[in-house]
Amino acid sequence: MAFLALNAAPVDDSSAATIVRQEFVRTDDGYRFEYETSDGQTRQEEGKLVTDAEGKQYMKVHGSFSYIGPDGNTYYGSYEADKDGYQFTPTEPSVGIPNSALLSLVG
Repeated sequence: MAFLALNAAPVDDSSAATIVRQEFVRTDDGYRFEYETSDGQTRQEEGKLVTDAEGKQYMKVHGSFSYIGPDGNTYYGSYEADKDGYQFTPTEPSVGIPNSALLSLVG
């Protein structure tokens, strides 16, 4: 008879996160939304219908997001998308003031 023992760090269950703040605005030529979840995720996005020099319309989108990684650091990213494709820009994790301190300043 053999026994196997495994020890692993608990996995953060993001599926249990709830939305604590959200906003969605639709305009004649686009939209804007943002949200924040109970596990520290945030996302903002804005899309606008634009017309190019040839008279063709397309949606131009830009946005950003953040999340708290398993290491406790906050990770950020931003993106843009238009008729030419999708561009993602990662940002190094923050190591400065904790999010809770920053949020307390906002009110």
